[in-house]
Amino acid sequence: MLYAIAGQTVDDSMPLSDRYTLKDLTITNTGLDNIPYPNSPEMKNLAWLAKTLEELEDTIGKFIIISAYRSKMVQDSITGANPDQSRPKSFHEAGMAVDIAPTDMTPEEFFGRLLASNWRQNLGEIALKPSQHTLHLSLPGKFVGRVLFMDSEKTYRQMTEEEIAQYQTPYVNESIEYPIDSLNLSSIDFTAGQAGVDATGELGDESSASDIELMIEKQNKFPWFLVGGVFILVAGGIALYVRGQRK
Repeated sequence: MLYAIAGQTVDDSMPLSDRYTLKDLTITNTGLDNIPYPNSPEMKNLAWLAKTLEELEDTIGKFIIISAYRSKMVQDSITGANPDQSRPKSFHEAGMAVDIAPTDMTPEEFFGRLLASNWRQNLGEIALKPSQHTLHLSLPGKFVGRVLFMDSEKTYRQMTEEEIAQYQTPYVNESIEYPIDSLNLSSIDFTAGQAGVDATGELGDESSASDIELMIEKQNKFPWFLVGGVFILVAGGIALYVRGQRK
């Protein structure tokens, strides 16, 4: 889809990496405009975030993106903030954060594998959100390796090392390495996130827990209808062939 922004045309099918497009990282169910300005720090950060997500999927496991970039309007909408009131920019608004829902393991297992690897030293925030079946991750900048937990009241708190150990211990012997050399850090613009708040200021969620469960189920569901369609086509072809032979 094409968007006219600041006198320029932006196509949300534009690739940010080999696997992700701008549309993938600007998904929102609010119905509000959610495309960053072309050539902005946010757009550059999204390119790095897309590459990071590719590496995350390859080294830890598969997931679906619930929310990544959020415009100010989207952020205000989902957090209930007063749009006329001044506030710090969130990491989502800076194009430096993403909420994901693992599809081939539990969020707790994904969380533990992350913490047991050196991914922790290469992410800003790693937050487990059990009530939403999701994780919140941010690029390094204001924080590095900060581990958070969201309770049922949507309140974040920093986890202790003892609590972290309970999640990471089952996976400490696994060989999971963050592919440091694959990212060109010199091309990243942190400007958009320098004044940002951490996840404790981001209480909103794009999707409910039930919505996320349906999305994961849809992602994992085998497309049996395609098999049925192929069977019908093959059967029809055989019938036509036999009819032709009889003539």
